[in-house]
Amino acid sequence: MTKDKRDFLIADRLEVARCTGADATAFLQGQLTSDIAALAQFEWGVSGYCSAKGRLLGIFLVFRDRDSFWLATHASLLEGLIKRLRRYVLRAQVDFEMEQKWQVGFRTGVAMQKPLTPSHDLTPPGRPYPGAPLEVLLFRQMTSSQRPTPPAGLTTGNGEIDFSLACIQAGLPVLQPQTQELLIPQSVNLDLIEGVSFKKGCYPGQEIIARVRYRGKPKQRMVRAFIESEKPIRPGTAVDTSPVATGQTGTVVNASPHQTAPGWEMLVSLPVSCLARDVDPGLSIGGKPVFRRPLPYLLPLPGD
Repeated sequence: MTKDKRDFLIADRLEVARCTGADATAFLQGQLTSDIAALAQFEWGVSGYCSAKGRLLGIFLVFRDRDSFWLATHASLLEGLIKRLRRYVLRAQVDFEMEQKWQVGFRTGVAMQKPLTPSHDLTPPGRPYPGAPLEVLLFRQMTSSQRPTPPAGLTTGNGEIDFSLACIQAGLPVLQPQTQELLIPQSVNLDLIEGVSFKKGCYPGQEIIARVRYRGKPKQRMVRAFIESEKPIRPGTAVDTSPVATGQTGTVVNASPHQTAPGWEMLVSLPVSCLARDVDPGLSIGGKPVFRRPLPYLLPLPGD
């Protein structure tokens, strides 16, 4: 994890919506992949939103504030996802509102040891899954300027780059348009970070997601990786897996410039046949080698 002495880093590319109403818990429980009802007050979680085919439409950071829920995801996807969710409200007492005055922030490293006093302009910080090396929180913007500002007394880092890198190092995928409807939750490890519940009732794509767990094994898993490249690496970029997995390719889920080395940190979804080896299995992008890096949580290997 990056050793960052700054207190607070702003996720410029994440936007927030709020779900309220007497039926908010039950509604989201029937739409998202995680156990929304099990979230405690002022607790953070991660959850997927899938198509009927089990493909991810989006990944939310979810914050519970009593009986309302704050949903944060990549700005390019939020409006469309909320519009889709509204179609299924029907007679339920549920309302969605875009919260443009609120911004997502996070803390990493030693900054997490510093106490923060929650207020009506700052939510309590929390980790999106147990052991996550970052804390997420919401704060109300204090200015009308385009760039958000942090709460008083907190210093900030380099916005989107720092946030993207922290998510990659935490093994936390952030879905973007280039990877929408390409991957199931297991392909980006959501089931390994409490982003999928196999004990609750139905939600879109639940049958397919459950079948992968109970009748087979995931065909892909997500790893952290690095590539030396001056050329930008984008989400959705294909990763060559030959000769280990002939005819199969991996997919870049997230990528961010490394802070010191001349290259890019990535989260990459790979065929599981690439994961059984102890050495790098000849992965490449555009002929440049891709090297695996450790994740902060256990990644099951074939045969486990």
